[in-house]
Amino acid sequence: MNDFNYRVILKNIVDSSNNKIITYLYQPIMGSKAVSLYYTLINESYILNDFKKITLSDARLSKITGISKTTLAKYFKKLEALGLLRTLENKEKNTIIFNVYSPLEPAEFFENKVFNNALLNKLKKDDYELVRFTFRDEGELSLESGYKDTSSKFADVFGEIENIKVEETTMIKAKPKRTNALLKGLDYIQLIESLETEDVIISKNNSVVKKAIEDVFGSYNISQFEIKEIIKRIYDKEECSFDNSLFYKEVAKLIFKKDEFEPTVPEIDVNKNIQNQKIKKLNEMETIEPEEYLLALISSKDPKTKELNKTQNEIIEILQNKYKLRNGVINCLFDFVFLKNKGNIVANYIYKIASTMSENGFKTASETFEYLKVAHQKSKSNIKSNKVVNIDLGRRWNEALNKDTYKIKVEEDFTFDQNDWGDL
Repeated sequence: MNDFNYRVILKNIVDSSNNKIITYLYQPIMGSKAVSLYYTLINESYILNDFKKITLSDARLSKITGISKTTLAKYFKKLEALGLLRTLENKEKNTIIFNVYSPLEPAEFFENKVFNNALLNKLKKDDYELVRFTFRDEGELSLESGYKDTSSKFADVFGEIENIKVEETTMIKAKPKRTNALLKGLDYIQLIESLETEDVIISKNNSVVKKAIEDVFGSYNISQFEIKEIIKRIYDKEECSFDNSLFYKEVAKLIFKKDEFEPTVPEIDVNKNIQNQKIKKLNEMETIEPEEYLLALISSKDPKTKELNKTQNEIIEILQNKYKLRNGVINCLFDFVFLKNKGNIVANYIYKIASTMSENGFKTASETFEYLKVAHQKSKSNIKSNKVVNIDLGRRWNEALNKDTYKIKVEEDFTFDQNDWGDL
């Protein structure tokens, strides 16, 4: 997303009533810079409504928001992840269309498990409860106030319902005020009908199931087909029941390639503790921004370093945009390269590994970790970018999980801190 022109289309009405929602529910999760970018795009849409044939430049957007061109992409992704933005890119014309959406209503936001938990994690319990309190139902008068609702009902004014003539007419359906960008690509009715053909019977009006499916689809990179397969596994045909808790557990297994819901591991079980620490580390890899993680690595070697230089920012941008790697994969790659090159971030070496990862569709820190460990044990030739690499990830994954320890055998001329990589 370098040196692009753009247009902005406002898909929903975003008015002053949304300001409180954005400030208290979305800002703690995505940060003030992303909020600034969001409102800037909204205002840009008003300008572009008057100038139908022009496009604006990313340099302009950078100047207005104070966000550098190299990091704009990061904040676009935050808006996309929260359903506030969808990005349509025409690479031939080097032009982007930003579709801007309104935020969820508070009730919908708090019902979304992923969004709600992210807010709780950011604010902690006391501040979180205060935020929920600010979105309580307002304007209702107590019975003790002395006021009684004497407002008229429809039938009182216009007559009984059965007396009103209703004619069958073909009507143009009204467009809903709010469109949930997170659910683009999900056809809930088709999914339920498809399940019925395989004797998985779920009512189309089952709000619990619908909510769970929409939460998962809107928050994770998971397809409708994968959701269907999970439901088939957890559905009890004898009882005709859908276990909501089991559904989320199976989703977690698919996303993180692990079961996070095992019983608490006793402290005396050393191997289990090692595994738990490894999971904790990988979760950190998935949630932290690459800029923050790389800066932390570099600062550990040189405490005077307070920010990334232009080259380091460019490396992150190339990994995200050219190689299409996710944050967890990028952070895992940085960790490995930093240790293997004695604290140096070598761009060409990173790109060689990134090329292989991109070709083989790495998506999580977990599979990246296992691949790098196995690749290191094999030979450096396995990760050269000019050689086709066939990765039997399933076999290597099982091999890694069945090992007694996560220690890595290294060459004599290589300094490797197993406490930072492997055993954790």
